Amino acid sequence: MRTQRTIRYSVLKICLIGVGMLAVFPASAAECWQGWGYLVERKTLAFKSEQSLYVTDGPVEWDRRQWIRLFAVDSKTGRRIPKKQPVLIRPSRPFQKGSGNWGSIIEDVAEVNGSRWAMMLRLSHVAPSPHARTLNDEYSRWACGLE
Repeated sequence: MRTQRTIRYSVLKICLIGVGMLAVFPASAAECWQGWGYLVERKTLAFKSEQSLYVTDGPVEWDRRQWIRLFAVDSKTGRRIPKKQPVLIRPSRPFQKGSGNWGSIIEDVAEVNGSRWAMMLRLSHVAPSPHARTLNDEYSRWACGLE
């Protein structure tokens, strides 16, 4: 009986420590691509829309040319627009500049699912850095439209 009570007490202590750690450490970092996009005519690249801000949900392998969801971001708050459906794009000839966590930029004129227009876009890679964790985590979550 005493052994069971000791085990329960130990488990309770571990749970309380875990809850305390969650309170001390902020939400984890985010990784995404964020930037702008315009709807354009496929052949002439004539603009068909105003500039919109977008983020991806997590990392993207641009060379695979798979469908990618872009979430619209409110330019005033920096947050994703909750009731707006994501735009589904497929990269055509992505051009990547730079490298590293804070230096990668992708440019492309991508196919837009269900649209006669294409999307001209320029997105920057946002990823957690192994340095300065706390501020970096907060920045990456904000830059990905999560906070």
